[in-house]
Amino acid sequence: MKRSPVLRYGVAALAVLSALLLKLLLEPLIEQETPFLVVFAAVMVTAWYGGLWPGVVATFSAALATDYFFLPPAGLSGFEIEALPVVLFVLEGLLISSVVAALHSARQRGEASTLEAHSHREELRESEEHFRLLVEGVSDYSIFMLDPAGRILSWNVGAERNTGYRGEEVIGEHFSIFYTDEDVERGHPNEELRVAAAEGRYEEEGLRVRKDGSWFWASVLITALRAEEGTLRGFSKIVRDITERRQTEEALRESEARYRSVVEQAAENIFLVDPETGRMLEANATLHQTLGYTAEELRWMTLYDFVAHDKE
Repeated sequence: MKRSPVLRYGVAALAVLSALLLKLLLEPLIEQETPFLVVFAAVMVTAWYGGLWPGVVATFSAALATDYFFLPPAGLSGFEIEALPVVLFVLEGLLISSVVAALHSARQRGEASTLEAHSHREELRESEEHFRLLVEGVSDYSIFMLDPAGRILSWNVGAERNTGYRGEEVIGEHFSIFYTDEDVERGHPNEELRVAAAEGRYEEEGLRVRKDGSWFWASVLITALRAEEGTLRGFSKIVRDITERRQTEEALRESEARYRSVVEQAAENIFLVDPETGRMLEANATLHQTLGYTAEELRWMTLYDFVAHDKE
């Protein structure tokens, strides 16, 4: 915590004054060879609380005050500085101030570093918690993590819904359990991881297998996850069940095939014309036979080209 200079130097003055008063009160009860022992505590407290320079100020002020009041000849009329004890006290006080201030500074830096690390861990924990809640709340997509070897590390609600597996059933298992036997035999799951590791991602649509053995069409995206130094940490995998879409597309293709079959086999002339240009877009075999034109020739013709009209 940052303390103001007024407070730091005020503590220095208060500590020295308190030490001198305590010395005066205890002097009749305690005989000491040196009067500086009590004021050492003031220097230590000041250096610990205020730092090096308040400790230096406390050292010199305590030295002068102690010499004045307690070293003979004491008092203003006979004030003389006792060089040796005062110098020794000042040197010891400076040493104490330096050591105590350094220890306190190191302690403060350690506390600040600890607080910063704790704050960082707390922010990271909250971020991870938010991400976990977000992923687990997604029910339309399977979102899970793989280690570099392809073993499953995490599981969400969407993955359970799409595959039928609960998290405790698949955590630690290889993700190839969702692939058909044919894909596993040809090494397709590991090939996906190889491509994702080399190119950063792998994307495809293919058949996957649920817990009950049924198949479903899946849109798959695998992304390689790397540390800052580039080491592969694993993969994220996002899977969406697109069975309904594929069934719709397949039904549409079958409907178009049936329509084309009916048109091609019809005995009537059937064709499709662009309403803006009048060009022939499509025509059945009957029309080709009737007009004697091939499909390529009709593609460049308009109704005007083979409908009867008066010549001027």
